[in-house]
Amino acid sequence: MQRALELANISAAKAIDDHYKMTQLNAPQLMWIDVITGVLAQPTFDVKVGNMGYVFKNMIAKYVSSADYYLVSYGAFNELIKPNPELLKLIKAEEPLDMKKYFYGKDKPSLLEHMVPTSVTAKALLGLGESPSKEDVSYILRNSGDVAIILREEDKLLSKSKMPKNWDFSDSCHARYIEAGIEIVENIRVRRNGTIYR
Repeated sequence: MQRALELANISAAKAIDDHYKMTQLNAPQLMWIDVITGVLAQPTFDVKVGNMGYVFKNMIAKYVSSADYYLVSYGAFNELIKPNPELLKLIKAEEPLDMKKYFYGKDKPSLLEHMVPTSVTAKALLGLGESPSKEDVSYILRNSGDVAIILREEDKLLSKSKMPKNWDFSDSCHARYIEAGIEIVENIRVRRNGTIYR
């Protein structure tokens, strides 16, 4: 009975603005919704077989990383963007940027971080039961947060695999960052070029 109520709440919440949010997604994100829905519908799908758990979480990560824009923490902005007028100019002009050139790699003080851990999203999707509807899968994925460019020092402050207690997908994806004291710059978004790094 409890599970039926939870599923009903998900369906009701997503119906409010489903059309608006779906129009905000790009083609790769829409594809990943279809792919993930299809995988969950397979009767033989089992995350415990081989490395399927890793593969499934990687699909979720690809969905989130496919967004056109990434957010930026104040730490990353102040250390990497603000001191570089040319980079700031490119970002303000919404030029598509190669994340590896500016923000990603072992030689960089920053990294690309999923605001909601993929393990949290995977657990919610698996909790929908066998053959969930595309609408319910879409609701969870659309509310699984953004990618944020943050400093490695900030990353050390974050819980790695869970969201704050009592958080759910109707709450802000920023909750883990708020709990860790990491602020996101409101008026800066970095447009990603066609390459995804993870």
